[in-house]
Amino acid sequence: MKTLLIFLLTILSFISLSQNTIEVSFSKRSRFALYGKDSLHLMIKNTLLSPVEKLYEPLDLKFTINKKTKKAYRFKNGSPFDTLNIKKIEFKDSIYTITCIEKRDEMYAEYEGQMIDCYLVIDTRKNPVNKKQPKVCYWWCWDIYMNNEPVDYCKGYVSDYVTVNMK
Repeated sequence: MKTLLIFLLTILSFISLSQNTIEVSFSKRSRFALYGKDSLHLMIKNTLLSPVEKLYEPLDLKFTINKKTKKAYRFKNGSPFDTLNIKKIEFKDSIYTITCIEKRDEMYAEYEGQMIDCYLVIDTRKNPVNKKQPKVCYWWCWDIYMNNEPVDYCKGYVSDYVTVNMK
């Protein structure tokens, strides 16, 4: 009986890992910004903005991540917004960390058309261990210069108002 149960659990885990599409829909998001790369939890805790729970704004945003083609599609208000190339996908403890490459405009980059990394972290656990950490976070990090020294600058969004579908 024990062998049969282990066999069934192994098959179920292979089936869940074979899913090629992740859809993440947002109804609200909150923003944060700070200097320096840290863990997601520290980034949110050390943000210079108001507490995350006070900054939620309504939003109709959807990410469709295709792991097979290594593309992430963004939709705003039901319309296609842009497509990002996926550089790397990590999966650990039911948490996806997806690194995409995005072309930035002059306002958010050192120069027009600068390519920077965009990160999307999706917690797919039913009962997260850390209730204070958001379910989804996406952010950008790039080098800026202060006093002629390079400094990492991170800016992004977090949300607990999400629906995650695995296909």
